Formats: sequence, structure tokens, C-alpha cells
Amino acid sequence: MRSPFLKAAAVLALMACSVVAQAQTEAPARVGRVSLVQGPVIISTEDSERAEDAMVNWPVTSDNRITTERNGRTEIRIGSTAVRLDGNSSLEVLELDDERLQLMLHYGSANIRVRNAEVLDGFSIDTPQGRVRMREAGRIRVDASADASLVDVFDGVALVEADGSTFSLRAGRRVEMRQGDLLTALAVRTSFDDWARLRDQQDDRVVSDRYVTTEMTGYEELDRHGSWSDNTEYGPVWLPRHVSSGWAPYRDGRWTWVSPWGWTWIDNAPWGYAPSHYGRWVMINQRWGWAPGRHITRPVWAPALVGWVGGSGWSLAFNSGSLHRSAPAQGWYPLGFGDNYVPGYRMKHDHLRYINRHVRPHDGRRGRDDHRRHGLTVVPHDQFQRRAPIVVPSTPRAVVTPLALQNAPVLTPQAPQPGRNERYRRPRDGAVEADGVSYRVRRPVPLAPAQQVQAEVQAPSVGMPAQVQAPRRDGRGAGDERGANDQRADWRAERRGQMEEARREQMEAARRAQLDQLRQSQMEEARRGQGDQLRRMQMDEMRRARQAQMQAMQPAAVPQQPQIQQMPQAQPEPRRVAPQPQPQMAAPAPQAASPAVPQQRSSRENAQRRSDRAGHDQH
Repeated sequence: MRSPFLKAAAVLALMACSVVAQAQTEAPARVGRVSLVQGPVIISTEDSERAEDAMVNWPVTSDNRITTERNGRTEIRIGSTAVRLDGNSSLEVLELDDERLQLMLHYGSANIRVRNAEVLDGFSIDTPQGRVRMREAGRIRVDASADASLVDVFDGVALVEADGSTFSLRAGRRVEMRQGDLLTALAVRTSFDDWARLRDQQDDRVVSDRYVTTEMTGYEELDRHGSWSDNTEYGPVWLPRHVSSGWAPYRDGRWTWVSPWGWTWIDNAPWGYAPSHYGRWVMINQRWGWAPGRHITRPVWAPALVGWVGGSGWSLAFNSGSLHRSAPAQGWYPLGFGDNYVPGYRMKHDHLRYINRHVRPHDGRRGRDDHRRHGLTVVPHDQFQRRAPIVVPSTPRAVVTPLALQNAPVLTPQAPQPGRNERYRRPRDGAVEADGVSYRVRRPVPLAPAQQVQAEVQAPSVGMPAQVQAPRRDGRGAGDERGANDQRADWRAERRGQMEEARREQMEAARRAQLDQLRQSQMEEARRGQGDQLRRMQMDEMRRARQAQMQAMQPAAVPQQPQIQQMPQAQPEPRRVAPQPQPQMAAPAPQAASPAVPQQRSSRENAQRRSDRAGHDQH
């Protein structure tokens, strides 16, 4: 009785796990964009063995790392959110999907502006010392190094989390995070902030937000390179300016492989991001125009809204470039309002229904033929068999006759196989796959400049478990691809948890270092106190010894004082013998005192007076 019950429970558990895995591996509807590159800027992706030079319109998604060198600056757009990096900076996109935008600033300076309050809940930027979130939309600058992190708030309110506590920071204030301490001061604006402010002022003057939502990445470039009009059939239509004759959408750019979507279009025009990944292209009076549709609330990103034709069984003559023969061909054309978009990756049903919301069955045939005839671009089929980017302007192209186009099979290019130099596929801090065997590797964290990194404590490298193989892109079935995506999603979740644990360990190490420093300072103070007490005791002993010496020397000088005081007392003897008849005997020595002379003189005068009085009496 228990066996059927256990089997049913196991089946239900597997179904639940598959549903969860499917939800985790569905491609997100939000993708960022490199909107500006000044100076040396490199970007590393999950599918690339090495970092490459960043270029405008490069898609930015999870597990991307953007690094600027000296005198380099770059700007990244995710809808209405702008993230700008100054020179000598390294920023990693930890997670970017429909609800979350989690960044990690390893070192350098990042100026961030969040315009839409709806995206505040999922936004955060981490530093080696803490995490910064925003409670109100506004502008902030974050500086990070191995020793400390600074957060300056220019508009809005930021929330700073460090050492287990949260600190609210309003506009005009700054906070410094250093080894668990939070020090506040007035915000300081730099030349980098002034440059970012000028970029924000340009965004505030655009009018494209009247036709599309600001959460459509790349909308800010449309005003400067085209004009808007209202069409009764397609709604708002944007017409590009200064395009060459014979120009068609998806013809001036390159194809590159981006996980999990597959072949992704990167347009060379600065305005080419939004028209390549949202909406549809339409023909109006023999001119191409881009129609995003009406009532756009939350746009859904696509790698390229094109239809595919060709394959290994469809050969054409190539008379351009280095190819002068017939070879298998692969072509694509922009989808119109009547064309249905069929993705080659897993996505939510609501997202797919949103992309195909303007499809009208009765217009499908007319729109498909029109776009195939005017917008078809064909290159050799073997270009899509390698993982290297396909630069379309420099690739041989074929001229397609109406009959060849009519007989062209509808076939999407398969995933490329690794080339000779791409045998080892290295995801970020994950497993390297070589001939189907997965190995653990350690990918170093990018180092800051020498003047910033002196005693940096880095978090341990987090890798994909050895038993989980990295996803293969070798043309296997969809089931293998989905399983690989599921494993990568589990690895990302595990890595986020391990990064949180590493951050907590780093904070604990900082607290221990602070306690050791405090204990050492207390010991130094105690040593200084003991030294002062010893010096005071020595000084007291020296003072007592000096007083004892002075007291021992004082009795030898006392007998001289009575001799000086007794010499005047020995002189009254002549006073007593002064009236004697022999005054010469009473003559004092030369050193005798003079008071005896007046006494002798007064006795003679008295005798003379008595003799005179006697004579007077006789008369």
C-alpha cells in the first residue's frame, strides 16, 4: 500500500521541481545596454573566455563585468536607470531580470540615477564594506576601495547597510564605511558628477517618452536621430534620419551569441538598440519606419525580432568578399506587424503574447512577402557555426532572386560549436568544460589599481560544483540545453548565498581587527601610564635625596653667624672702663666700634661743668 503512494509523491515532487526550474531558467524581459564608451573600456561575459573591448549597444545582463581603465568612462542603461563608471573602476552585474538589478562595485566610482520609483525595491549596489539601496528616486555616487567605501547622495534618499545596521542618508549628505564604522559628513560633488549631471539634463529634454515608456532601454537616443509621426494603421512611428540608400534594418551591425537567448543583434547605429529589440519595422511609402505599438507598459526584450531562412540545404552564389562560389546560405529579415515571432529560447507565455500582440492573421502573408523582399540579408551559412561574432558589413553577401527566395526554407541557425581557440568554456568563477568533462577553476577577481589595492581582503572564489557541468552550445537537443540552464540557475543561486556568507565573514574579520586594534591601543595606553608613574617615583626619590643632602650641608655654615653677631657684644667693656683716669688703656683697637668715644667725651664735659659750677659758687 505504501509503494504506490510513495511513487505518486515522487512524481509530484519531480513535477514541482521541474516547474521551479522552468521558472528560474526563463529568459528575463529586461536587459541593459552599453550606451557610451570613452577611452579604454572592457567587458567580460559568461560566454567569453576573455574580456573584450566594449562597444555601444552591447547587451548587458547577469554575470557581466565592466571595467574601465585610466581616462576611461562608460555608461550603462537599464530602462530609465543610468549607471556611469569613472576611470579605474570595475562593476559586476550580479543579477538583472524583470524585478532585480543587483550590482557589485569592486573598486572605483559609480554615479547612479534612478528615475522610476517602481524599480527601487529590486535595486542594490554592493561594495567590499556594505550595501547601498535607495528608498526614493534620485542620484548617488558610490566610491569603493579595499579599505573604505563612500556614498554621496545628491537627490533622493539612500539606505546604507553595513555591519548589520541600516543608515538612512538624505540629499546633501555623505557616509563613509570603514571597517564597520559609519562616519557622516556633507556630500562632495566631483567633476565626474558634473559630467553625469550633463548627461541627465539631456535625458530630461527628450520627447520620446510621449510615445514609449522610459523603461524601454535605448529610448533616449531616438530624438537625436529621427522624428516621430502618428500612423492610423501602426500608431506611433519613428523614422530614422541620415540612412544610406538601400539601407534595411538588421544589416549594419553584428551577430553575437549571448546566453540564454542565443544569436543576438548588436546594431552599429547609436539609436539602433530600441528598434532592434522592441516593436516591429514597417514599410511606409517605400521607407522603413519603426513602430513600437501603443500602450506600452512594461516592454519585453528580444535578441532580434527577425525571421530566419536558409540552412545547410539552401545554396546561393556569393560574389563578394573572398567567396566567389555557391555555398550554403543563411538569411534574415525584419518582422512586420503581420509576422509571428518564434523564440529559440525559453520565455514566459505572457512575454511571448506581449511581443506578438500586434499580429493579424489576414496581414501575415502580405507583410512577410514585403519584408522578405526589401529587408532580406544573406550571408554564408558557415558563419553561424562558429562562436565568433559575425560582422555583417564585412561578410560576403548573396543576391537572392525571387525564385530562390520563394524556395528558401524557414530555419533558425543552431547554436555554434566551440572553435579551436574556444575549446574551454569558462563561466565566471565556475566550471570549465573540456570535451564534456567539467573541472573546477578559480577565476581571479579583477584587481584595483596599485594605488588603491594594498591590503585588500577578497572574498573566496565561488565555483560551480564539479558534478554540475557547464552548459554546452554544441547543437544538442532542447532538453540538454534546458538542463544546462537549470544547472546554471542553481549555481547562480548558490553563488549568491556564498557571496552573502563571504560578506558576513569579511565583516566579522573587520570587527575582530577593530577589537584587536582597540585592545592594542589600550595596552599601549597602559604602558604609557606605567612609564609615567615610574618616572614620577624616580623624580620623588631624587627630590628627597637632594633635600637630605642640603640638610647635611647646612650645620657647617651655622657657626659663622654667632661670630658675626657676638663681635658687637664684646665691645661694651671699654664703656665700663671709660671713666678711669687712664683713658689710654681703654683705647679701642682699630677695629673697635666708635660708640665709646662719645661716652668719654661726655664725661669730660660733665667734669668741666662741675668745675665751672664750683668756681661760680665760690664767687
